[in-house]
Amino acid sequence: MATTILNHALIDHKLTIMRDKDTKTIVFKDNLDEIAMLMAYEVTKELPLVDKEIVTPICPMIGKELKKQIILVPILRAGIGLVDGFRRIIPTAKIGHIGMARNEETLIPEEYYAKFPSGLEDSIVIIVDPMLATGGSASAAITNIKARGAKDIRLVCLVGAPEGVKVIDDYTVAITLSAPSASFLANMTGAPASIYNRKAVEEGKDKFGFDPEYTVGTGYMKFKDWTQDQEINLVRNDEYFNTPAKIDGVRYLMNIDASTERMMFENGELDYMGVKADDLEHFKNDEFWKDYLIGYQPPSMDYMIFNQNDTFMADVNVRKAVQAAINRDLINQNFYNGEGTLLNGVLPPAIPGYSEDQTPIKYDVEEAKKLLKEAGHESDVTLTILQNGESTYTHPINEMIQSMLGEAGIKAEIKNMDMTSYWDTIASGEGYSISLGPVTADVPDPGAFFTTFTVENSASNGYNIKDKALSDKIKEANAKLDPKERIAALQALESEIVTEQALYLPIAAEKRTCIISPRLKNFQLGWQGWVCCSTHNVEIDDSYNK
Repeated sequence: MATTILNHALIDHKLTIMRDKDTKTIVFKDNLDEIAMLMAYEVTKELPLVDKEIVTPICPMIGKELKKQIILVPILRAGIGLVDGFRRIIPTAKIGHIGMARNEETLIPEEYYAKFPSGLEDSIVIIVDPMLATGGSASAAITNIKARGAKDIRLVCLVGAPEGVKVIDDYTVAITLSAPSASFLANMTGAPASIYNRKAVEEGKDKFGFDPEYTVGTGYMKFKDWTQDQEINLVRNDEYFNTPAKIDGVRYLMNIDASTERMMFENGELDYMGVKADDLEHFKNDEFWKDYLIGYQPPSMDYMIFNQNDTFMADVNVRKAVQAAINRDLINQNFYNGEGTLLNGVLPPAIPGYSEDQTPIKYDVEEAKKLLKEAGHESDVTLTILQNGESTYTHPINEMIQSMLGEAGIKAEIKNMDMTSYWDTIASGEGYSISLGPVTADVPDPGAFFTTFTVENSASNGYNIKDKALSDKIKEANAKLDPKERIAALQALESEIVTEQALYLPIAAEKRTCIISPRLKNFQLGWQGWVCCSTHNVEIDDSYNK
């Protein structure tokens, strides 16, 4: 996602006229149309073109025309004010409309009207809205339009709320938040908050991240080359601002079959790797290699989404029945080698705030049947298990869950989808009841695990939660700046989320193992495990002899 700020003198000039309290309505409208024309010119200057043969008064020639249809979508009602100006620049553009209104109870933007021309999936969709405040309505509009098939979406706004980022000087920015956030600093250390070289991104375009010339970073390693789906090569960055790395580079190999990977490691062609379940006993029983195994638990967990837009899952007793019907111990034995940590709360063990003292979720088929009866359902509950066709490890677990639900009198069908359709269905909030999937923390902070249960964020995660009171309590807890107070407040909410309201089913946190070569000295695991290990201080000792 890229953001473009239009620093145009005429836009600033005309916007000032519009904001003057003495400006008459007709002058206001004229200036808005003119600003819209200027914005249309700027946001369309790099649209894709195709050749077109024409005949001029003098001779034939090859000209250019837009490659894709343009569809303008104003967010009702204010967005309509920008349409006329855009249409003067793009008279061939088709018009769609979407109306968004904030629910007074949940504060979630909701669609109340939508009408679009055909061809959304193959068009460039430009959403226009004069004012960007919280961004909630714009985000919801984008999500809803994407769910209808649109793939190329641009959002154009005239003015925004003052909260945001301000450039102080060449090396300093000031960030103003709309509310206190204890997780803000942690979130700024994650990949989504990375600072990229603007010149490299703008000039490199599709080459950014693939071509070393346009892949510019600031770390102790620099990008050398990447053969997609095969390997990535990094070399030491001798211009690194701190102490340079002690090794010459790092080579990452991908998509190696398990037997080949083990052979390469034992032959000294690899220095570290994640140990597959089938290889774990082999290395544990090897007198030499067993001392180089490193066990760890990544900041991730498997869990089951309960979609409250589903007729049945909207009932708390049905949700509790589903929890009681699933034998997580059996899942652990069959799919985690019995070494997973069964979870009863919101947080996995690798995240600060994890507690073993949460109320256990008990497997009890008879209790599940009792809860269904209390909910007025004995044999009519039919659930749809939404399955990501590309997350193949979940498929046998889903089949086991399907069987377990059947034992409790709950019919379940598995709906398999490609990854894009899967996430589009999650975003739409319709057409499924439950879904199994993993979640991995981007940063070592508990906040994100809880904000998924707020009404503002739950729709995009598949929960579609309606409880505004719970949302407020989560936001209040996450705003506490004292770490101990914050953790205590969040832990107090776990029982409400998992036990009282049964908003989802945490399953397990998988334990993993990696193995390192004896020639690596000062090797340290990153907080996410071996996939983000630190190689800055690593030294290579070739003197060992197995």
